[in-house]
Amino acid sequence: MIHLRSLGSLLFVALATLPLGAQTRTATRTLTLDEALSPGRFIPRSPIGLEWMSDGSAYTWFERTPGGIAWQKSRVQDGTTETLIDEKAFAAAAKEAGFENLPLTAMVGADWVEGAARITHEGAVLRVQLDPFHIAKGRTFPADAEATAFSVGDDYVAWSKDKDVFVGKPDGTVFRVTQGGHEFLTHGLSVSRVEFGITDGLWWDPTGRRLAFYREDLRPIEPYPFLETEVRPARHRLDRYPMAGRPGSHVTIGVYDTRDDSILWLATDPTKDEYLTNVTWGPDGESLFVAHVNRDQNLMQLIRYGASDGKPQATLITEKDDQWIEPEHGPIFLPDGGGRFLWFSFRDGYRHLYLHEADGHLLQDGTPGDFDVMDFSGWRGGKSNEFFYQATGSDPREKHLFVSSMAAPLADVAFDGDRTVRVEIKEGGVRRLGGDGGQHEASIAPDGKHVLDTWSRLGTTPVVDLLGSDGRKVRRVHEASDPLEGVTLGKESFFTTKTDDGQDLHGYMIEPPERDEGRKYPVLLWVYSGPHSQFVRDEWMGGLGA
Repeated sequence: MIHLRSLGSLLFVALATLPLGAQTRTATRTLTLDEALSPGRFIPRSPIGLEWMSDGSAYTWFERTPGGIAWQKSRVQDGTTETLIDEKAFAAAAKEAGFENLPLTAMVGADWVEGAARITHEGAVLRVQLDPFHIAKGRTFPADAEATAFSVGDDYVAWSKDKDVFVGKPDGTVFRVTQGGHEFLTHGLSVSRVEFGITDGLWWDPTGRRLAFYREDLRPIEPYPFLETEVRPARHRLDRYPMAGRPGSHVTIGVYDTRDDSILWLATDPTKDEYLTNVTWGPDGESLFVAHVNRDQNLMQLIRYGASDGKPQATLITEKDDQWIEPEHGPIFLPDGGGRFLWFSFRDGYRHLYLHEADGHLLQDGTPGDFDVMDFSGWRGGKSNEFFYQATGSDPREKHLFVSSMAAPLADVAFDGDRTVRVEIKEGGVRRLGGDGGQHEASIAPDGKHVLDTWSRLGTTPVVDLLGSDGRKVRRVHEASDPLEGVTLGKESFFTTKTDDGQDLHGYMIEPPERDEGRKYPVLLWVYSGPHSQFVRDEWMGGLGA
């Protein structure tokens, strides 16, 4: 049985107040109606665009200053901070480089590659060198492309435009990979209505030689009238939605080779009504891995295909479930080059990572515990067999960073604010690097040696801590001030209620300020019963935001 503990979380909110924090404050006033109806007004201010630099020796962020936004850099070794460039200087330098409309905020989310910040802007790859400041324009593509993908080093760029795939080459020429795309025949885009973790449709192999892409034929799906209510009067719009029991779309996977401009198609079975999901290149670029899911969604087969001929080579994993199969992640290959990989699975009732040999043979469980692993976060210290992952732990309201080792059992390191507690554990070689409570969002340095841990809990505003990969706290990077200081607030608390089968459903309640015991109050009740989202969380304002 699958235990999705995020299902059915309850939320109680009193009408007389708002979902606001309840830490100790000196109350001097109440909220005005204008404040109460201003979304985002009381969100604590945290660093904007916190990113690791490419070598892991420093991190950058954007800070609001009296003179505007400034791009800041802080060194891991000693914590020294310097301003890389401010908003005014960046605008002047960008204009001189020929980029009139390039604001400093365009650098938020930039990738750091070999000491330069890389972004895409208005149909071009830009590399911003900081010392001395220089903007270099690289590979270009149509600004209105529906999807893009870049090979290693940006030697090639692929894009989907007008439902067809094109590739821009190093010499500036463009090769058209597909023909005949239209509204109901797409190439290079996500397919199957973005289910099963499908978010894109273009993938370069690790060597930059081959490009894999989706092709989806929606024409087998019968047109169905949808009512558009955004216009007056409402009108019907025909679209193709795969209704249960009716035909679905036909998806295939193509492979384009830059060496000879050849195109081949993976030898999937065109007679099967199935989903082709989680397309992943092998580490050497010579094989493709595809998770096949049948239309009933109770059978999954992970199949390896040859990149040079498109033929299936082996079925590595087969999983069945009477209720539901939902692969959302492709294989995660160990960095040692041996072909072993981690695989997400609900096979034991909770979502965990399992270590498989290159031929699919199960080697060991990678993550123990009666809770769901939420995501894989990265490898520890480069080419090692230790990895970071994030999971709830025993309390679904929380989220923590863990380290798992495929070797001997290790010590557990737990953090609670400024306090460090070291505990020996017996199972699996797992260490928890999150706190005793709260929600932790971890960003792993590229070299796997440090972690930026952004966390909060009920009544505690967001904090950013720099940790070593062993969990040692290096320093406090940021602590947000309380935006509700001085505001009269109601008491907030968590509670649980039991289901018929004994499961705990977690709720979050805010009481009216100065509540009178024994008096009845009107209550607003909100219940979320869908998968994938835990709405009641042990974080600032209970996870509701403001």
